[in-house]
Amino acid sequence: MHLKENLKKFGLEMESPYFLTEDMLNWLRQSPSLGVFVTDKNLNIKSMNKWLRSRSQLTTQDFIDKHLFDGYPEIVSRKLYDHYNQAIQGQMSVLSCQSIEYLIRLPSRFEDYKYMQQNILIAPLIDWDKISGTITIIDDVTSKYLSDIDEKIFLKAIYTHKMNGS
Repeated sequence: MHLKENLKKFGLEMESPYFLTEDMLNWLRQSPSLGVFVTDKNLNIKSMNKWLRSRSQLTTQDFIDKHLFDGYPEIVSRKLYDHYNQAIQGQMSVLSCQSIEYLIRLPSRFEDYKYMQQNILIAPLIDWDKISGTITIIDDVTSKYLSDIDEKIFLKAIYTHKMNGS
């Protein structure tokens, strides 16, 4: 029997920095504001939450058990695949929209961007003592990114106005 199952049998749980309880994973899967997908160690997509399915307009048959890079070839064409290789080796990656704009092409709700601006977390999914796959969390930051840009433009206009003595 697996160590985790033995511990649960006695009502015990041990802490691990990468340990996701079933409750935490269920919360992520049902999150109304974050996109989440899980792959196995071979990078075949095993699950995707409702938020991500609705924004990518996919059905379960469109993604379950398909290789991540077949489903999202832009990860390869944009050379972002190393983050998944690192996750399989136990390392976590945090990517910001300022550096990559997006991981996967999801339509933006705003005219200024063709694709949703995303902050990304790619991490190993650890089944207590071994890496069983990856988990990817996508945060849509398009509206925040646009408001930050608007604020910078506004401040630059005020500064330019003051510098010109007007």
